[in-house]
Amino acid sequence: MFWVRVKKKTSLPATVTADDRPTEKLSAHTAPKLSTQWIDDSCVIFCLPTTPEALTERWFDPAYWEAQHKTVDRRIGRSTTYFFKENDVTHVLRHYWRGGLIGKFIRDRYLFTGITQSRVYRELELLSKLDEMHLPVGKPIAAILKRHGLFYRGSVITRAIESSSNLLEILRQRELTNSEIVAVAKMLANFHRKGVDHADLNISNILLDADGRPYLVDFDRGRIRQSNPVWQQANIRRLERSFAKQKRLHQGLAWTVDDWDLLMTTYLFELAA
Repeated sequence: MFWVRVKKKTSLPATVTADDRPTEKLSAHTAPKLSTQWIDDSCVIFCLPTTPEALTERWFDPAYWEAQHKTVDRRIGRSTTYFFKENDVTHVLRHYWRGGLIGKFIRDRYLFTGITQSRVYRELELLSKLDEMHLPVGKPIAAILKRHGLFYRGSVITRAIESSSNLLEILRQRELTNSEIVAVAKMLANFHRKGVDHADLNISNILLDADGRPYLVDFDRGRIRQSNPVWQQANIRRLERSFAKQKRLHQGLAWTVDDWDLLMTTYLFELAA
């Protein structure tokens, strides 16, 4: 098993045949448009046609932006997500961290089984497709994969959604208006109608901008699949558990049974439309 090193950006074909990458056919929903920029034999950056030419490996290092005083915000969750500004554009830098019990022992390493099988590649590819479908997501910029023996680490950069807050941040300060709840429900139904399965649908991954427009972020392990009530309902149940969990953790969280009923009524109506 070996890595092929090139000195310029090259497009990955739909069927990958390098010795260390399993041959695989990708569906029309995930036809790759990513190019690769190899840093060395164990590090590759995945790029899009819209990726800034100035982007280098340093863009994926929070310390690089800190040293230039270009870090404009941080969000603390399972890990720290960094927001930095370059050329008047705010970007989001998110490293891949494990959750659950295994995350206590292997914080950010994943078993390497091939480039197109990596979570890094798949999320950037999916975001590119969702952006083409004009769905409200953070526009993808680039991602990086660093291999360490049998494992890899990765990070992804997207464009920040300006003047936005996630639902948890909002609900800790105020109630959502009915129009905001309806907008979120319509957005979720639209994603589901188009077969978008979000693997971690929770209130921290739903954003509202200053005009009340909703967005969905963090598509790690997400995919496009045949619409089916089984996985759609599993998504919604996960979101319901997220509301309930945060309600327990944050006394006074401005979310009620009536709010959930409005969300679900609108969602089901829009899903069937």
